[in-house]
Amino acid sequence: MKGQDTLFSHKSDEHGTPQWLYNKLHTEYRFTLDPCATDQNAKCALYYTKDQNGLAQSWAHHNIYINPPYSETKLWVEKAIYEVENNDCPLVVMLLPSRTGMKWYTRGIMQHYSKLIFIEGRLKFEGQENSAPFDSIIVVFKKGTRFPEIEVWSNKNVD
Repeated sequence: MKGQDTLFSHKSDEHGTPQWLYNKLHTEYRFTLDPCATDQNAKCALYYTKDQNGLAQSWAHHNIYINPPYSETKLWVEKAIYEVENNDCPLVVMLLPSRTGMKWYTRGIMQHYSKLIFIEGRLKFEGQENSAPFDSIIVVFKKGTRFPEIEVWSNKNVD
């Protein structure tokens, strides 16, 4: 399938978030830290690169935005849950592949999420010619949320 080479290759697993999607999320959540970025795709003024290892850093006192390398999704989901539940991190929002059969999804996200936003249609990541060969979801973990929500957003670049 055209476009899968980069998304499924080992060349890079760092996919740039579409700017329109980040803007929509940032308007609502006011992110202050991107702990999983490169110098080229960082969405916040404060960010950590792979060399700075956002998994080893504290996220306390920040509203977090993460679009992790998808080969490490489980680690980033576990860190997000830990930071919101055990540290002074009020909010983590993650852009993830919608892989509902994975343990990190069923035992992590489904037991701890505050809000799920299903994206209708497949995203076209920054720097990619074609849309992703998988569906995406936004997962929100928010300190103190008692009544989880589910929404569906239309992707303006629907295939």
